Amino acid sequence: MVKLHFAVSSLQFAYELGIPEAIIRAHITAILKKLGLSSRTQVALALQQLQADN
Repeated sequence: MVKLHFAVSSLQFAYELGIPEAIIRAHITAILKKLGLSSRTQVALALQQLQADN
């Protein structure tokens, strides 16, 4: 979630982890689906709201 929050691209994230970009995209898609969100921006906004509430 932290990497999504800081808007690291899928390609950069994959490079840093040494795995294919397709794996990153698949996991991001799964995260978005579970959260009921449709974009990384929505994840970042939801995370900000959670942090503000705590």
